[in-house]
Amino acid sequence: LIEDVRRAGGQVYRTHGFGYVLVRHGADHTWENDDSYFLRHAEGSRAGWAPEFAGLDPGTPLPRMPVTA
Repeated sequence: LIEDVRRAGGQVYRTHGFGYVLVRHGADHTWENDDSYFLRHAEGSRAGWAPEFAGLDPGTPLPRMPVTA
C-alpha cells in the first residue's frame, strides 16, 4: 500500500515511536521553536529519561531511535 501511494504521488505519514505523527518532506522543519517554548507550556518536566513520569513502567528502557544519514 505504501509503495502504491508513493508511486501515485501521495505522501505517507506514520506514527513515531513516542506516539506522535512524524512528517518528513526532505527539507527544513516546518515548525521551529526552542526548548523554552515547550517548557513554558508544559504542566511539568523531568531531566533525563523518566518513564514513570510519562505513565510508563519504570523498567521501560530508553527507546532506540533509528540513525538516519
